[in-house]
Parts: sequence; C-alpha cells; structure tokens
Amino acid sequence: MDKEVKELFNQINSQLQDINSKLNRIELQSSNGNYTYTDTDINSDKKK
Repeated sequence: MDKEVKELFNQINSQLQDINSKLNRIELQSSNGNYTYTDTDINSDKKK
C-alpha cells in the first residue's frame, strides 16, 4: 500500500508542476501586456 500511495503522490506532484508551469506562462504573457484571447483546450498546451 505504501508503494501505491507514493505513486499517487508522485502523480499529483507531476500534475501540480504542470499546472504551475502553465500559470507561470500565463503570468509572463499578462505581464508583457499580451491579453490576446486564444481558444485552447484547458488540458493542452496546443491551440485547437
């Protein structure tokens, strides 16, 4: 069971890192005055 919990925490940590990366990118874009709307899938880094 400890191994399963550790794997779960690793997955959560990985997802949190992805979210933080996306938030950092959004912060950089907004601080540069780039408020252009782009229609993207919230779960993807690629534009539709």
